[in-house]
Amino acid sequence: MLTLTLLLCLAQIDTADIAFTQRFETPPRALERPGSMDFSKEGLFVLDHHNALVHQWDAAGRFIRTFGGPGNGPGELNRPHRLLVYKETLWIWCHDQKLHAFNLEGLYQSSVAAPGIMPRVFGMVGQDLALLNTRELYRGTMHMPLYLLNLANKDREKLEFFPSDAFLRLINAKNKNATIMKAYPPDVDIQRGPDGLLYYGFSQNAVIYGLDGQGAIVAQRKFDIPTGKPTEQERAQALAMSFPSPRGGRFSLKDYPQFKLDFDHDKAYYTHFLLRGGQIVFALTPLGTLSDVGNAYSSGSYRVYDFTTGAFIARGSYQFPEDSMVFYRNGRILGCILDEDDRYQVKEMLLRGMEGWPPAKIR
Repeated sequence: MLTLTLLLCLAQIDTADIAFTQRFETPPRALERPGSMDFSKEGLFVLDHHNALVHQWDAAGRFIRTFGGPGNGPGELNRPHRLLVYKETLWIWCHDQKLHAFNLEGLYQSSVAAPGIMPRVFGMVGQDLALLNTRELYRGTMHMPLYLLNLANKDREKLEFFPSDAFLRLINAKNKNATIMKAYPPDVDIQRGPDGLLYYGFSQNAVIYGLDGQGAIVAQRKFDIPTGKPTEQERAQALAMSFPSPRGGRFSLKDYPQFKLDFDHDKAYYTHFLLRGGQIVFALTPLGTLSDVGNAYSSGSYRVYDFTTGAFIARGSYQFPEDSMVFYRNGRILGCILDEDDRYQVKEMLLRGMEGWPPAKIR
């Protein structure tokens, strides 16, 4: 995975607006492709997409165990996609359209089949009620629906059906031209708030909604988030991005003439948000809605607001070596940062302007 691109990026690291507050031991089996994570009260879980494994650490950063592994049997994971912690359960959604439950010691408990459902992001409203976002083409327009899924009886209720303007043109049977997608496009995110509510937002607008334990909308807040067309620097950053290929080597969007980025429209308000204490953080990454790679990126900009009053507090940015990942989950931020030896270093982060900045101890 170490390439000339990575070596060049090492000279372009920008961490002035971040501080590392916790380091986590390197697991015996190295991370190859971190794709999802969440914190519990007792520690951290990170999903390695490539190996279908979950790595677990305690709250002090000590490595505890690895579990999972590829397969279709109990406790095995068939192309795991997303994980999250809800109360005393670790939930993992896989590409076999099953939601698997583990306890927080990594022991398999049960699975729920959900045919026809493959969420891009999901959250647990209650123990048997999930909120999930998919992407669907409807009457020639891409939509970003949100569903409430009852895990007990598989009933599915449509909560939102956001039309997305991320895709300006789509390839189809009648249209053989390239797909055109906005750079810095809108995306859906779902996050737990410190008040216990589950919040969601679609960054084509600047409104955040809160759900109670029955899936009813009980909170709604709008924020004044400025936007505009991508700058020349942001344009160059998006075009320079490349990704590991499943067949080895790397690919970039420039390698696919059937896919083009558009820079002539305003950026989305954000691609990720995070609720922590009395604040909300909005982060913007270059390709937020582009399949799985939209989960996290090595670079981004952010703005911090007071969640109650909507007052602007701070803004900043960060850039790490390519293939590093920055995750926002459960009120905390995790960086899986590639070092000079092409190994992932797992570290908790704090952004300048967030509550607790500057941290009393930087590790």
